[in-house]
Amino acid sequence: MSSKVTSRFLAVFLLTCLIDRIRLAKAEQAKNDSRWADKMRSLVQVHEYLCHIGEAIEWIESFLGEKIDDNDNKEASIVHLEKTLHDGVVLAKLAQKIHPGIISSIISGDAKFKFLRSNNINAFLQVLKEVGLPSIFWFEFVDLYDGKNMPKVIYCIHALR
Repeated sequence: MSSKVTSRFLAVFLLTCLIDRIRLAKAEQAKNDSRWADKMRSLVQVHEYLCHIGEAIEWIESFLGEKIDDNDNKEASIVHLEKTLHDGVVLAKLAQKIHPGIISSIISGDAKFKFLRSNNINAFLQVLKEVGLPSIFWFEFVDLYDGKNMPKVIYCIHALR
């Protein structure tokens, strides 16, 4: 009798261990699936951001009627857009074209007093208010000036077009 109880106990124990292993394997597979999904989500976000940059460059150049980057290489233009936007000259030109007279003079990127470039950025931010772009699309001054959140700047330009 005791051997029947022992063998039944052993069978139940082994079955429980097998079920636990299956659960653990499924949990591990779900974890790997989750990691894969996270990686794919990140890649989609990167692709979307790069597309927004390319579209922003095309829109700015067609709207202003001038090239914002002397480089004909599209990939290089995407990389240099953040540097190009940093001084606010391109944004000031956009502001002037959208709302003539909103800015008295555009401060060039090589200005003696670099803090004056903030006028370029502030003029653009003022135009966003004037045209009624929803505030959810606006970037903050430090997002561009300090490079804190360049994607927000790109998405703002993309929303403006």
